[in-house]
Amino acid sequence: MNKDLRARVISAVFIVIFLGLMIFVSKYFLLLGTLILSIGSILEISRVLDEIKYKPIVIPAIIFNICALLLMFYVADVKIMYLLSLYLISLLIIMIFNENISINNVTASIFVAVYITIAYSYILYIKEPKWVVLLFGISSVTDTFAYLVGVKFGKTKLYEKLSPKKTIEGSIGGIIGALLFGLVYKVFFNIEINIIAFLLTILVMSIISQIGDLMASYIKRKAGVKDYGNLIKGHGGFMDRFDSILLITPILGIILNLMGVL
Repeated sequence: MNKDLRARVISAVFIVIFLGLMIFVSKYFLLLGTLILSIGSILEISRVLDEIKYKPIVIPAIIFNICALLLMFYVADVKIMYLLSLYLISLLIIMIFNENISINNVTASIFVAVYITIAYSYILYIKEPKWVVLLFGISSVTDTFAYLVGVKFGKTKLYEKLSPKKTIEGSIGGIIGALLFGLVYKVFFNIEINIIAFLLTILVMSIISQIGDLMASYIKRKAGVKDYGNLIKGHGGFMDRFDSILLITPILGIILNLMGVL
């Protein structure tokens, strides 16, 4: 095993341990884990957005993130929208009274609130371990199968401008892998949801997961950077490793709520 591969494997083991502690130990570990991941993601994406002159106002973004996650954890309802409204108003006030703050800074801060904070808030809304595991599981399985199938059979580029290595064949492989994972998961966790509805949910999540990955790649391309960070050896930063969950977290939360599961 070469040095780079060994580093990736060791990092992957630590990621699994971290997620396991976060999901299964207690709800407070879940809260702590989402705070760590979300704040880390905000810092990383703020640095990258600064490269294209859209740097968020970091301190208010982090304060909003912490308050939003705590509110969702302890209250778990739409009152988070009240907080979002206050956050937007505070950004406008900061812009009016600070000539160094531009509309680009405010726009970037709003983007971060929607892209990062809302996504991680939904993890605390979902809460139950089997759904949180499903969330990270679909993301990881889709990514893994897309990579393996793409390497073996990939010929047709999916979106070469954003991600030259991704292929349509790999994308389809990721979806099939996610559906197979979903079938096993439903039986193992005795998910009491109609099989068709559940597989449709998995299908949507797998597709959106890949779109989320392309979204993160789009920002990196615009900024001209390879990775969002280097905290996780061989995997980049929080954003590089968990970018694909940012769009599927709200999707899963909304679907489970509409089904009456949450």
